[in-house]
Amino acid sequence: MNVPHGHSATHAEDARLKKMTFNSMAHVSALRVAVVGASLGGLSAANVLNRLGAKVTVFECFPSGFHERGGALGSVDARLLEKIRGHTASSPARHVASHGHFYGDLWQYLWDGLPENTVHFGVDVVEIVDATSDVPTLV
Repeated sequence: MNVPHGHSATHAEDARLKKMTFNSMAHVSALRVAVVGASLGGLSAANVLNRLGAKVTVFECFPSGFHERGGALGSVDARLLEKIRGHTASSPARHVASHGHFYGDLWQYLWDGLPENTVHFGVDVVEIVDATSDVPTLV
């Protein structure tokens, strides 16, 4: 990617995303997306897809959230994390430090960025039936 002097790659990517056509955004908003797994990766994907307008449902086999997990993560790209989560009136922006995080803290941050009832716990997805159809079924 050719990035103009004085701009970051993230700035160039933001500009590229802003140029998306109305039709491509309308296409995303018509999507119903199932994310299997409510880890940091699953919640990150769900946040981005939700912000693009897709109807997202996350399925997690564990019976509850991961907000109490304690593994230290060290440093994170706080700016990227804030862009992934975004903010709305119901989910205002919150500062994220770039170091000294625990897994549960980041999980809660991403969880807070999603609409209520997006994540369903205690659901063990084993198979996707008719994955290429317009209405696949999760088993």
